[in-house]
Amino acid sequence: MSKIINISALEILDSRGNWTLETTVELDGQYRGVASVPSGASVGSYEKKTVPAKTGVAAINGLLGPRLKMEEFETQEKMDNFLISFDASEDRSSLGANTMLSVSLAFCQASAAKSGLPLYAYINKSFESKKDLKLPQPIFNIVNGGKHAHNDLDFQEFIIIPRGSGTFRSCLEQAELIFHTLGSFLENNGFTTELGDEGGYAPHNISYEGVLNFIMEACKHNNIVPGENLFLGIDAAASTLAMGDLYFLERAGVKLDPTKLWKLYMDLISRYPIIYLEDPFGQDNFSEFKILKKSVSGKVAIVGDDLIATNMQRLKTAIDEESVSAVIVKPNQIGTLTEAIKIVDMAKKNNLAVVISHRSGETDDAFIADLSVGLGSDYIKAGAPARGERVAKYNRLLKIEKELEL
Repeated sequence: MSKIINISALEILDSRGNWTLETTVELDGQYRGVASVPSGASVGSYEKKTVPAKTGVAAINGLLGPRLKMEEFETQEKMDNFLISFDASEDRSSLGANTMLSVSLAFCQASAAKSGLPLYAYINKSFESKKDLKLPQPIFNIVNGGKHAHNDLDFQEFIIIPRGSGTFRSCLEQAELIFHTLGSFLENNGFTTELGDEGGYAPHNISYEGVLNFIMEACKHNNIVPGENLFLGIDAAASTLAMGDLYFLERAGVKLDPTKLWKLYMDLISRYPIIYLEDPFGQDNFSEFKILKKSVSGKVAIVGDDLIATNMQRLKTAIDEESVSAVIVKPNQIGTLTEAIKIVDMAKKNNLAVVISHRSGETDDAFIADLSVGLGSDYIKAGAPARGERVAKYNRLLKIEKELEL
């Protein structure tokens, strides 16, 4: 049993300079956990609600803290169930999913400290029946568009998936090499190299094909063979492109119906080594996801983010409809660690790949790095190998890899 001695919160700034909240939980007078929560710019309609940071801090310091002081919880799940019952609203609009998550994660951090285990090992022991620990495959968003940058790129993320020599470090080394080479190529060709919200370059006046071509050239320049030891991905964030039943690609100057957009993806897949497509259609279009998934015959991961929004009912629908082959898991979309882990469990039971993901508005908190290892996730998505709030996750994974000697 863990007795809560104190819970307190304060406002801090996230990577976009917006206020978010950081919570500290103290257990048994000597074990502390600190957690801060991110926020998204491209927010799906089915995510649980958040509240302003000031409101969340007031709720923790004025309501939750006093109520939980001297309470004892045997497990993380019991703590999280208390938070859920305390809010009582279906969409978490009372406390806010961000408020709840900061307490949930801080409690987990403090519990791990009490156990004497590294956070990833504590998560694995507490929630995962499979005991072998592994590093996830990193996914790097190296060019930002859509809601994540102030440019005219229609697609939100252009991703590289390096294979390296099989270690996390070798994948990170490849990504760092490609990232800096790409920056030089963009600059030498007259494009800006300002960074977007997730640390990727945010060039102006360039097409999605132009971006893909530069990435291919950056690979070849470094003797990395695209399609053999490095692959590409796209997060279209198509809900942000939707105009009624059509999708408006403003940079390209075209409005596409679902069939024409499907043809665009199939054409790109035929010409580039793309193995990852996230949110290729709108957040309610389960059937269109299914058609694309069937068309690529398992060669490309069709990934649901806004489609599922770390929501159990929507995940079950995606499973029943056979709409996706992989699912994004963002704890702040649901509000507690226990609920996020139940999403992971359901995805694994149905043979879906799991992608533990950051948000565009991040903090230096590296919890998702430990979470990805502790749960044995297939992938981690934390942005470009640049900017402190992104590399905090990658640096943590480097340390975990060294500890595990993988």
